[in-house]
Amino acid sequence: MHNIEELIFIIMNTAVKENSSDIHIEALQKEFRVRFRIEGILKLYNKYPSQLFDSLISSLKILANLNIAEKRLPQDGSFSYILSTGKLIHARISSCPCILGEKIVIRILSNCNDIRPLDTIGLSKTQLKILRTYMKLPQGLILFTGSTGSGKTHTLYSMLKELLSPKINIMTLEDPIEIILEDTCQVTLTPAIKLDFKKILKSFLRQDPDIIMLGEIRDEESAKAAISAAQTGHLVLSSMHARDNIQAILRLVSFNINIHDLLSCLLLLSSQTLINLKEKRSAVFNFINMTSDTQTKILKQDYNQLQCV
Repeated sequence: MHNIEELIFIIMNTAVKENSSDIHIEALQKEFRVRFRIEGILKLYNKYPSQLFDSLISSLKILANLNIAEKRLPQDGSFSYILSTGKLIHARISSCPCILGEKIVIRILSNCNDIRPLDTIGLSKTQLKILRTYMKLPQGLILFTGSTGSGKTHTLYSMLKELLSPKINIMTLEDPIEIILEDTCQVTLTPAIKLDFKKILKSFLRQDPDIIMLGEIRDEESAKAAISAAQTGHLVLSSMHARDNIQAILRLVSFNINIHDLLSCLLLLSSQTLINLKEKRSAVFNFINMTSDTQTKILKQDYNQLQCV
């Protein structure tokens, strides 16, 4: 029988060793289970006696400075943890009240050294050349779409890592921050203190940014913020949940974005999905290059005629 500190130590070290991105801890009828998400798939790690569950949840909440007495409402936090190797890792934790007990999900955050270079994430030579051309422009919007877990955020970080320079002012607005990057100003949304998109972006524009990364466009407010920044002399990198490029355009229009405003700043639209190769996971990209011909087809809603690269 493990004590709680030992159990946390084993779970955290094993998860990192197995290259797990997330740890799921959830109560069952007579026990509780721990699952790891590895290469996008949840896999059972172990099951434990139910009498350890409450103590484990409380210890994890204390580690993340959460309220251990509050079990009725969801909570979010973060913590740092030293592994057996001496490596310091950062993690984000989320609690959710479920009928059998609180469920905890721990996201193990990557660091800058874990970000893969752009030329290793699955882009073709043609796509890489197109993307790097647009990344050099002083303003406009580069948007990546795809389902949850398709690697959009990692693509954005790969771009930022390549763009990092003391000569460039990069600012990011994320919810939450996934990876800590040097030479950037990273801000996380904090609705509890009314630190929202509008307020942060207003501050950003007074900070003389060259590049703004908005982690995700998810509603009308964030969509309009991205368009506004891209129209006013800033290169904006962002992502959104959409099945494909056409659905992304339709979703932006549903956010009351004027199609002419969108086309005036949209440089590149790309959908991506993840595939498993023998040696490593890779993404498959479909680029829509915003040529004048492409813009004309979008204005005519002739989406079936759009050419992907």
